[in-house]
Amino acid sequence: MSIFGIWIKQFRNLIVILFKLYFLFDISGRIEACWTSGRLCDFENCEKRPDLQPLSIKGWFWSGSGRKMYPTTEKTPYNDWSNTGG
Repeated sequence: MSIFGIWIKQFRNLIVILFKLYFLFDISGRIEACWTSGRLCDFENCEKRPDLQPLSIKGWFWSGSGRKMYPTTEKTPYNDWSNTGG
């Protein structure tokens, strides 16, 4: 298993290109899973903070840096949220 962080836009763009090639050429079995370090708010009283409501949309953080992520309803250059949740 390999793990890495995507901290700069150019590296993120490279990863996107690699995944597009993966699906274009259907090289099944080489990549078992792809996970992000996004984490749903789990600290004390997060359910009471209005800026995080609803949690499933606005309550996501990067586990590596602790920075708040954009809502799941917004597409940005760094957050390509899936329409299916995966």
